[in-house]
Amino acid sequence: MSDNKYQLPIKRIGNKNAHKLVVLLCNPGGNPDLYKRLPEYAMRSDRVYKDVGMSLDIVTQYSEWFDDMLKVIMRHGLAPNDLLFLEYYPYHTVSSDGFNHNPETWDEYAQKALQENIEILRKCMAAHIPVFGYYYGDWLRVVSDLKKYEPKRLSSKGWKKSKIKDLDKFLQEMAK
Repeated sequence: MSDNKYQLPIKRIGNKNAHKLVVLLCNPGGNPDLYKRLPEYAMRSDRVYKDVGMSLDIVTQYSEWFDDMLKVIMRHGLAPNDLLFLEYYPYHTVSSDGFNHNPETWDEYAQKALQENIEILRKCMAAHIPVFGYYYGDWLRVVSDLKKYEPKRLSSKGWKKSKIKDLDKFLQEMAK
């Protein structure tokens, strides 16, 4: 793996203090060897990139990945600023298999990022904020009380389209 993965990490997207839904992710996608193609590269050029706390409004201007999810979320009356996306691993990899999932093997930055995100997730759970596990397997291992936590929905293991449908159903249930 290239050292380029360390150039544009993402710990989390959104405001950790003002949200109505937490979405659990695995890691920012994208080939770190082609880092100039990553949305964060353009964001950095435009001076809007941050490894933590970028608003979804800004991110969606550079990345289409969130578009379908954002449509569903807005249809349910949530605004982009109501969302918090937590990354398990902060570095870009081509796939979720592109890194060692054991945090003990990570560098200090990645370990601290995960610990921060675990603390934030636990605070959200204490406040009964709904949690949607888009990619959740690693999260269940490191936050064992997440298994029994409600309100949460763990997405199906299918493609993005089925995960977005799961999110839609979850938000429908939450509205009842």
